[in-house]
Amino acid sequence: MKKTALISLGIGLLSLFNVSKTLSETNVDSKKVTRVSIVLEHKRELQPDILSLRVNIKIKTDKEIDAINILGDVDKRIRKLGLNYKGGNYRIEQNCWWTRKGQVCEGVNGYISYNFELKDYKEQNELYETLNKITETYPSLTFEVSEPVWIASQKLTDKVQNEIKLELIEKAQDFREALTEKLGKTCRITSISFSTERYIPIVFRTTMLKSTQASDIEAPEPKRDEKTIEVSASVDYLCE
Repeated sequence: MKKTALISLGIGLLSLFNVSKTLSETNVDSKKVTRVSIVLEHKRELQPDILSLRVNIKIKTDKEIDAINILGDVDKRIRKLGLNYKGGNYRIEQNCWWTRKGQVCEGVNGYISYNFELKDYKEQNELYETLNKITETYPSLTFEVSEPVWIASQKLTDKVQNEIKLELIEKAQDFREALTEKLGKTCRITSISFSTERYIPIVFRTTMLKSTQASDIEAPEPKRDEKTIEVSASVDYLCE
């Protein structure tokens, strides 16, 4: 009759790694085989490299075609800046509200929005100066700017995550060697899988910027709060 024994194994790793382990030993064809599963974790702080901000623009006109033409002019001026952005989607809606006598409509509202990803915080100034000049051309135009936030680009995040994965593989190999010495058996890694922290979307607060002289615009540099990147590795071993 085959016998199964449960063995608890405790091995200390470097302080940056938390290890959870399960060790079982089973007789297979009169040859003892030990299976071990552990979880390694590692965190790293990185400096964000992208200043993210959102701009919402609104124009009120009498006719739809006027709103479309103005938004077209706005879009041309912003594109000439050469800043990296996503969006540029627009919509035109009737300007309506309700009274006791029913719905009243007067003119139209045009909207367009942009999501900017800036590498240099000083690029804000170029954007705000352009928006300020646009409001001078079209007095009924207003814009809102989200609170700028430094974020880590996907390229930087992927780079750091891959570096952490390589470090975890090295630690998994170190554990294999320690396991081999501890058990007096030949141990090998049979599988390793990685998981990363869940992405948390950024929540923006908006502020209305009032018209100023272009030369007076000098936006502050938001603080670059470090972002934590965490990767864990589930590793399985087989020792014979």
